[in-house]
This record gives sequence, structure tokens and C-alpha cells, in this order.
Amino acid sequence: MSVSDDEPPTIEELAEATALASRVDDLLAGQAMPAVLNAEERELAELGSMIHASYNPVSLDAERQASLIEAALAQGAGVASGGDELAQARAKRIARWPFAVGGLVAAAAVALLMFRPSPKTNNEMPGAPVAQMMKLPEAQQSRPGDALIGEIAREDRAAAGGRIDRLYSNRLSGYRNLQYRKFVGER
Repeated sequence: MSVSDDEPPTIEELAEATALASRVDDLLAGQAMPAVLNAEERELAELGSMIHASYNPVSLDAERQASLIEAALAQGAGVASGGDELAQARAKRIARWPFAVGGLVAAAAVALLMFRPSPKTNNEMPGAPVAQMMKLPEAQQSRPGDALIGEIAREDRAAAGGRIDRLYSNRLSGYRNLQYRKFVGER
């Protein structure tokens, strides 16, 4: 292949293009694609036939068009062609599997939650310590902002920005104190 599009094609490129054109013409004439083609040649031949089909649309008669649409809709809806009851039953059975597996997983989760040991008792290892919640200082706990804000009068309802700033400043100072204690080494 040429290094640049500005250069004229080489003799080898022209020969490849002629061979591709003849393959596409043969495909459009109804001949089968040769069995022995490398992947690139096969892809180019298919691309050529698609380009040709896009520039030369084929019109179908109304009956053929209706039958193609019906077949596509039946296939998309999962209805087997010809009313094959065995295939329909198999499709219904397969469609039930996700629900059955999901129900089984949900039942197992409920059973695990119901029959798990209490978190405060340790039956498996009697000597092991039991995890307990740590009591945090009040400045580090989640708390209401009523003490900072107070009662909000009807005429002050729209001034929420100032109240939010006051709450944020208070929480940030608590966070700074906590970080300072960690840095200094106080606990």
C-alpha cells in the first residue's frame, strides 16, 4: 500500500483493487464467496457488497415486505415460527430461572439474618473480646443545630444561607480541633 494518499497507486495496489472489484461483482451476481480468503480480503469483499447495496436499494413488493416484517417481529417477540409448542415451553422454563434463583438468594439472606448470633454475645470463641461502640465526645457526634440557630421566625425563613454558614463553621471548627489533637498527640 502507498505510504501517502497523495502518491499514485502502485501496480500491486491496482491489481488488488481490480481483484476486489471482480469479487464484489461476482458476489452481486449471486456467486458464493470463495472459501479460501484471508480475513482482510473477506472483510473488504463484504464491505464492497454493503456499499453497493446502499447505493442500489432493492425494492420489495408489499407481500414480501409484510412477510419479512412479520418474521422479524415474531422472532423478536420470542414466538417460534410454525407454532412450535416445545420451543415455547422451553423458553418459558428458561425465563423462570432468574426469578427462581433470585428468590432462593433472598430466602437464604433472610435465613442468615434471622438465625445469626447476637452481636453482643460471642458463642464461637468464648474468650474473644466483643466489639463495642466507642463513645465519642459531643463535639464529634452528630447533633441538631437548634442550639446554634434557635427558633426561625417567619420573616427570616428566606435567610437560610446565613444559618447554613453558621452550622458549617461550627462543624468545621470541631473537625479542626479533632485534627489538631491527632497531630499533637492528644486523644
